[in-house]
Amino acid sequence: MKTKRARYCCGAAAPPKDLEDCGEALLRWWDRGHRSMPWRREAPLADRFQWAYQVWVSEVMLQQTQVDRVVPYYEKWLAKWPTVDALAEASIDEVRALWTGLGYYRRAAFLVEGAKQIVAMDAPPKTRDAWLKVKGVGPYTAAAIASICFDERVPVVDGNVVRVLARLRAVEEPNEKLWWRLAGEIVNAACDRPGDANQALMELGATVCTKANPSCDACPLRDECDGADNPERYYPFKKSKTTKPKRVRLLVCVLQRAAATAADDRDLWTNGDFAILRRPEDDALLSGLWQLPSRLLETDDIDAEIDAVLEDLLPSVGGGGSNNNNNNNSDAVLRRARLTDDKPLAHSITNRRYDIHVAWLVVDAAATTSGTTSSSSLEWCDEAGLAAKGASSILAKALGKARSFALAAPPEKKRKG
Repeated sequence: MKTKRARYCCGAAAPPKDLEDCGEALLRWWDRGHRSMPWRREAPLADRFQWAYQVWVSEVMLQQTQVDRVVPYYEKWLAKWPTVDALAEASIDEVRALWTGLGYYRRAAFLVEGAKQIVAMDAPPKTRDAWLKVKGVGPYTAAAIASICFDERVPVVDGNVVRVLARLRAVEEPNEKLWWRLAGEIVNAACDRPGDANQALMELGATVCTKANPSCDACPLRDECDGADNPERYYPFKKSKTTKPKRVRLLVCVLQRAAATAADDRDLWTNGDFAILRRPEDDALLSGLWQLPSRLLETDDIDAEIDAVLEDLLPSVGGGGSNNNNNNNSDAVLRRARLTDDKPLAHSITNRRYDIHVAWLVVDAAATTSGTTSSSSLEWCDEAGLAAKGASSILAKALGKARSFALAAPPEKKRKG
């Protein structure tokens, strides 16, 4: 019977243990079969950097995103930008348009910026240290590319790997340095297959040593695992107090510049352009995305809130006010201002839950608003052209609701005043 080693917590030295058996067991398990993914197709030596490009794209997409959601995006990405040179020539708007739905949009911008940086280099990056110099590439991604594609003996540590290591050594508290050291020892034990060892550790955590209901009987490391008898004791660790999602009330305005000859709602919708605003580039979640004019609701007076949006965008429409921060000029006349209905849309972004009220606003063809508002750049775009923009999912939801309303709204719902 295997003697269990003493458990230890954060800061304690690891007990002596031969990890060579773990490395060999992981590789045997990996060779018997693992999930097939498009970025796991090993390339010949002459094409290693092309493979590195593909692994780089996949690793960035997989950050904060599940594998099954990433695969179709990855395949569309490689079909559109098959090489780093092709990506370096891409516009940020078309990249964000393809990325729409994956979230954390700064990742898309980092890929484009990184591609431009790599193309300008004297030689493509191969080592972990070289990849760390690429825009947006952190220790995990750099190590993954270097070990998988170029056989550099460096460990890769993600949440799945931490879970495996915590149970393997029965660690009860987080210990960042320990995870990297243990993973490094296992990778070194794997001799000339560091990439396979890293992928095997990540795969083991994702498919066998899972967060809930781990399959210990199917684990290749069971005989060496100090936490096998009670794996959930060691990971997840004691959870910090969860923060209740913050509820946010938001007004989103579908602002349209319609043809002067439009006679009814259907004509207004099908013949008009839409006002869209670009979010700041330093926005962590929705960096640089195009959105519809919006405003956090501070009161229940929706009409007043709509007026506030108009005052920022179209001074001559919003009650004749002016905004000294605007570069806008407009002779627009408001033709429609309607709340689509009283039931808000539901939308979630990380720890925020949005209740979104959608208003459909129409100004006549004299509207020439362009340039910038007090906080964002503004453009007019027809509905078909919106698909080519990097737009938020809130835009798609609000546009769909306004479209349904515009094509079927009864005239008596017209806003008064």
